Amino acid sequence: RITIVDENGVVATRSLRANNDGVDVTGPEFLKVRDVLGRERVVIDSQGSLVATGGDGLTLQDRIDILNAENLNYYSKVRSRYNADIQRLVFALTMIVWYGQSLSTNQEGWPALSKEAYARLGNLMLGNSVRPNSKTSPSFTPLGVSSLTPLKAVVQSITGSSVLTDAEVAALSPGAGNEGEGAVAAVNMLRTLFLKHMSLLEDPDRRLVVSNCGVNGRTIEALSKGADPELYNRIRQAVSQIKAIADGESKSFGIGAFCFLQGEWNYSSSQGGVTTKDAYKEKQLQLYADFVADFCSEQSPPAMFTYQTSATYTSDTNELAIGMAQLELAIEHPNMYGVCPSYPFPDKGGHLTSNGYRWMDMYFGKVMFRVLILGEGWEPLHCTSAEVQDNYALLNYSVPYPPLQWGAPYVGRTATTYADKGYRATDSAGPLSIASAEIVADTVVKLTFSRKAVGTVKIWYADKTSHNGNGCLKDSDPFRATENYVYTEGSGQYADENIPELVDKPYPLNNWAWAQVITITAE
Repeated sequence: RITIVDENGVVATRSLRANNDGVDVTGPEFLKVRDVLGRERVVIDSQGSLVATGGDGLTLQDRIDILNAENLNYYSKVRSRYNADIQRLVFALTMIVWYGQSLSTNQEGWPALSKEAYARLGNLMLGNSVRPNSKTSPSFTPLGVSSLTPLKAVVQSITGSSVLTDAEVAALSPGAGNEGEGAVAAVNMLRTLFLKHMSLLEDPDRRLVVSNCGVNGRTIEALSKGADPELYNRIRQAVSQIKAIADGESKSFGIGAFCFLQGEWNYSSSQGGVTTKDAYKEKQLQLYADFVADFCSEQSPPAMFTYQTSATYTSDTNELAIGMAQLELAIEHPNMYGVCPSYPFPDKGGHLTSNGYRWMDMYFGKVMFRVLILGEGWEPLHCTSAEVQDNYALLNYSVPYPPLQWGAPYVGRTATTYADKGYRATDSAGPLSIASAEIVADTVVKLTFSRKAVGTVKIWYADKTSHNGNGCLKDSDPFRATENYVYTEGSGQYADENIPELVDKPYPLNNWAWAQVITITAE
């Protein structure tokens, strides 16, 4: 072990682990040390002078190495955080409740891609669609039949009252608001991974059923219990009907997960909903509490899986209030899990393409599997802390699968990158131009500013003003999706959905950084 002491006799707070040839005196430096990890440090330069390392005895790279080690340790603790309180998928009939506004119901998600009912998986839905026969009714009246049917995706008429044929789907006009896909792929992926993990070809004694109870264009208030009309009643009726079927067959029944995809209308002050971070957190907490009290009194509380509202729906007003509320709940509440932001996926100007929805479904399937089957803890990719000195900032990230890397999110159907990688900064003197954004360690991002930062610094990632709610930071998660990106000419897909780097390949499941505002004081 090499211990480095400065000219004042102060021992550096970090020492290097020496190997057999770790002290290099071959020059041109007089003394250079190298540890077992291959890191080098000059102690005495070629002129015989002790190399200055700063007031705390650390070089910038030393500081980055320390931060990176701390960040890696942070997420190792996250992953080992087993949640014994949430419900597992143990019932003969386990229901997955899907709820929210238009990105939950998959508006414009046509043509449907997950049209095959996988018999081996045994997944089910109530009626001939995961959605009811009306887009907006406060009742959940099953489409077509009131029995459980094999799970598959369909595209419904604009009112929701019928299933469109493939020819009718192909004839839809661009921008048509018909709903398709609808969480089918998420539940299929969860079931597939469950069977693989249990070394089972099938499991007819335990089956999943999903109901998509969302309503497009609604605030969280409109979707909450007691609203007028009470759209929350769609959940109540879906649960009661499926439970009645289970009871009639003498099967155990329970709810295995509550998936909530909402926030777009609360980013708009014109829709009448709360627009501040704390108020939105309160509304989501109440929705979850009501859900547990109303439907889960005879079981453990189910985990709540959410996404982060982002991309074009973002608003910088109130400092990304809705997205920050969603992030904080995903970190603070033991039963709430943040799956992914909504910005990376191919979209049609806000609503996603059918591939975009199915791609996002893969993330929900992945995280539900990790939490509910593997029993792992989970946090989304986000900045945990930052420090600013002189003209640069170091951002520390909670990273599910290091190392960090830059990516190109899809804006519309085009992979898009930004010179500043999606970051914007201000300080007490005004706008703080970003000269460069670099990944300097597995879990650390360095931003270099065009001048010295002063006072209170705010660093925005995936803001509305400069990036329309998009950013370029992701991790290296190798998790394999169970479905491939699909393009079929003449099916109703737009021509530019034919993206060569994606077609016929599994959807990549790197975790993307969540939108954030980080506030720190410059040193």
